[in-house]
Amino acid sequence: MLQLLSIKNYALIEELSLEFDKQLNILTGETGAGKTIILGALGLLLGERASGSVIRQGTKRCEINGVFSVKDKQTVSNFLKEQGLETNDESRKDSYLRDEIIIRREIGSESSRCFINSTPISLATLQVLGDLLVDIHGQHEHQALLRANIQRNLLDNYGNLENLRKKISDLYKKYTALKEEQEKLRLSEEERNQKIDLYSFQVQEIENAHLSPEEESELENEYLRLANAEKLSTFTNQILDLLTEEEGAALNRLQKVEKILTNLVRLDSSLETSLKNLSEQIYALDDFARQIQEYQNKIEYNPKKLEELVERREMILKLKKKYGATIKDILEHQKKIKNELSKLSHSEEKKDEIEKEITEVYAKFETLAKELSEKRKKVAEKLSKETEKELNQLGMPKAKFLVSLKEKTEIDASGKDEIEFLISPNPGEGVKPLSKIASGGEMSRIMLALKTILAQSDETPVLIFDEIDAGIGGPMGTVVGRKLAQLSQSHQVLCVTHLPQISVYANEHFNVAKETRQRRTFTQVKRLNKEEKIDEIARMLGGEKSTALKHAQELIKLANK
Repeated sequence: MLQLLSIKNYALIEELSLEFDKQLNILTGETGAGKTIILGALGLLLGERASGSVIRQGTKRCEINGVFSVKDKQTVSNFLKEQGLETNDESRKDSYLRDEIIIRREIGSESSRCFINSTPISLATLQVLGDLLVDIHGQHEHQALLRANIQRNLLDNYGNLENLRKKISDLYKKYTALKEEQEKLRLSEEERNQKIDLYSFQVQEIENAHLSPEEESELENEYLRLANAEKLSTFTNQILDLLTEEEGAALNRLQKVEKILTNLVRLDSSLETSLKNLSEQIYALDDFARQIQEYQNKIEYNPKKLEELVERREMILKLKKKYGATIKDILEHQKKIKNELSKLSHSEEKKDEIEKEITEVYAKFETLAKELSEKRKKVAEKLSKETEKELNQLGMPKAKFLVSLKEKTEIDASGKDEIEFLISPNPGEGVKPLSKIASGGEMSRIMLALKTILAQSDETPVLIFDEIDAGIGGPMGTVVGRKLAQLSQSHQVLCVTHLPQISVYANEHFNVAKETRQRRTFTQVKRLNKEEKIDEIARMLGGEKSTALKHAQELIKLANK
């Protein structure tokens, strides 16, 4: 549900913040007061395209924020998870906070930015999320029910056909995967033999190399030692000369110092620690000299082995150029082509197996698709009748509604049916797709009828009806008001209306008005208390004030029964 809507510097709105009830919210006011402006701002928040013209004059940008509760809305949660925008945070103890999202839209003169929970998102992502959160019916064409896939989903949900359709979808995925595999096996004999020869050569070439993932670093280290044996010998000789061989070598000098220090200790025992430290250092340096000598003795001058290493390095480099950047990549390539080689070598057997499996899967798929189609026809007939009944109650007694099913040229994951909702609002007119209906008031009532019937299966949490009372009178307004109240038991509903007969059913009533201050026009919205609601409905009724007030109280009393 939409908990909070805040608007800043949008059209005639300087700054506005609205908290909505979870059931039926009514917005009323004089014509031109700005009711539609509020819905326009909400439309932008849900992904409608914007231009700089919506920014309030004298300001640089407008900002619209919406706080939505998405608790128990699995479709929304799944979408957020797919986009990496999860709201659940186990470190937060307040589950209410964990189950809400904040959408922000910033519009400048040349750019627009969208955010979910402070994370930047694309307008396309916002549009998808907007369709999942809110359905707007009326002047702002934000109507998910106009789309064929949504109509199909609603029909299937209404008839409890989701499980059957999922089985069909799973079989279709399996069928297409098998067809792809079959296509791969449909190589000509010449092509197949060419691939077998190529893969066999590659496998044998890599196997002959006897590669090991650990070999690369070891080979490089050994090559460096053999290629630089002369330098290694020279450097170690220099170290040994400086330590032990040359006149004045470090160890010889330190040993002389040790003898002198020994004599000093005989005269002054306080130098014993210094003598001990020096002796340890001489021992360590002598040990280091032995290690260098041992290393020098192991230095190998072996031109033949060096040549072998050079050849192996070149061979591995050649394989890398052909099969992968590292030895690990080369071995992965070998594993992959071995699998392909196995498939090609047994392709005739595999082709027969796959063809048999394709036949079996398609037969199951076709049987279930036929079953789904038969059930859809029955459900469609029932939905058509119930919708006509609802439309009759909503002031469209001659309307014809039809859920049309046509067979597709090719069956797909949704079955064999092409589904479309058709309507004829007036006698003598043929039924047409919902998207062809011109009247906003008729469209709103059609949607209200459908939403009333499909309330339990439709997951869109927020429904908005703009000017739903267009073309209907007071008595029919009462019927529409009751329908909206009924619908608000399962959905949050926002409704812009001019009819008091609808307004009396509001759980929360807002008055929209314009005022002028310092030669500037401002749109203001006020949440009405009980007394203010009576006054607003009396204003809408018109006539003598005391009579209108009495009539307003009677309407509210009847609505609350």
